[in-house]
Amino acid sequence: MTVETRTDLKANMDTELADNVGGDISAQDVRKNMKDAADSAVFPEDHISLLMGGQTGIVDPVSDVIPSINGVDNTKFDISSGSIVFSDSYTDPANPVDTALSFAGVSSQTVTNIATQEATYLYISNTGTIVQNAVFSGEDILRDHVYVGVLHHADNTIISFASSSTQTALSNFMMVMADYSFCVGPINCKVGNQNVISGNTGTLGLDKASGCWFFTAINARSSLKNPNIIASLALVKPVIFVAWRTTDGNNEKIITQDTIPAGVYDDDTAVQADALPQGVLSTNQWVNHRVFMVVDSNQLAVQIGQVVYASQSAAIAGATSEVFETIGAIAGASPIATVTMRGAATDLSIAGDANIRQAIPPRATFQ
Repeated sequence: MTVETRTDLKANMDTELADNVGGDISAQDVRKNMKDAADSAVFPEDHISLLMGGQTGIVDPVSDVIPSINGVDNTKFDISSGSIVFSDSYTDPANPVDTALSFAGVSSQTVTNIATQEATYLYISNTGTIVQNAVFSGEDILRDHVYVGVLHHADNTIISFASSSTQTALSNFMMVMADYSFCVGPINCKVGNQNVISGNTGTLGLDKASGCWFFTAINARSSLKNPNIIASLALVKPVIFVAWRTTDGNNEKIITQDTIPAGVYDDDTAVQADALPQGVLSTNQWVNHRVFMVVDSNQLAVQIGQVVYASQSAAIAGATSEVFETIGAIAGASPIATVTMRGAATDLSIAGDANIRQAIPPRATFQ
């Protein structure tokens, strides 16, 4: 039956899946009906979803295709068998083509440059050919190859270990992106002014440059044509959320004001009734405050630092390794900067009072 409308699809499913009344519906039945839908011009979105959103070679999730050290000769490697799917959506973007490859597996393969390089990156082409590279290659090669892993041979004699990094096929690429977004939170885009944080001249307030953020469907209510990127306007000394830990109540407190309080740090002794954290800084002690972005409302939050340093340089050096307990109310926001601030600071725009560094890369760790 040719599927030309959604009504046709329903009729097709009612007819063909009914064959299994009283028993299980087979995967073949479901796949055939999905294929019928995908082959129809009426269902281009279904076709795209079946392609799993990728141009690169991907491995069937029930397959292995994993490199390993040969059990007899540790200068050679094996790759187990499995199924690979290549999605060509670059030759003719309007008509992407899926090609399935059954990879038989190989054993006792020679590492081409084991004596001259420290690692070998392994790929399998869409014709089943194994490719060995001295460095990891992405982009173009991944359009018609699947990356299966890397062999490590730092002593230029034997393979010390093999790791698998194969991309595995999943049935819904949008869910993959949604999972990724919820895992890492909004990502500061590397375009425009990048939401750079700076000190407001003459005050203990902050300014933020304009920029944009990526998060799955964050802008869908405003534009289905641009659903995943949201613009973030510049801010000049806005009201910010200032937060720290407490030892009673909800174990955290947030106040709103347009400056970061000077002369204090979070020593984890404050209670809900306290107006500020209870740790006291001397004039020339320093602390690292963390700045977060509440992306969808374009607001800034600052969590007060928890470790005291004797100098600015020590605070900057310690920022990436110090223990910092992020409170729950801030955890969902995106790290955007670190403000290393002097105890007696009065102006965050001058070097003697503060050093402000962006979170690098776009949403990873503070500096």
